[in-house]
Amino acid sequence: MLEKYKRLIKRKEFAYIYKNGETKFYNCIKLYYIPTKLNHARIGFSVNNKIGDAVLRNKIKRRLREIVRLNYNLLNQKYNYIFKALNGIENLTYWEMEEQLLCVIKKAKLLNDNSQNSENFKEKQ
Repeated sequence: MLEKYKRLIKRKEFAYIYKNGETKFYNCIKLYYIPTKLNHARIGFSVNNKIGDAVLRNKIKRRLREIVRLNYNLLNQKYNYIFKALNGIENLTYWEMEEQLLCVIKKAKLLNDNSQNSENFKEKQ
């Protein structure tokens, strides 16, 4: 689980990023991001009520959280992120979700500047 200081929780924080942040999407994952003054990235997750029942939505959020936790060092630490699950994500396996999440980060050009992390990302592709 992500440490508390790495999480976006408050409704105001989500609303601010939705309103003022930039957006990228890749298939079933939409990424909202905005620069932060903090020294670490903060991350939030959102799954639309139209996707399945509560059990399925929580399963999707748990998977996304775990994928981000394992790949946290790949993220540029100068941004706050919201990963939003779109319709169709309920049909993906864990590995397909991971691939799409990493692709949306790459598409937004938000990979960490450290070349070692970039090499690890290329290996996963």
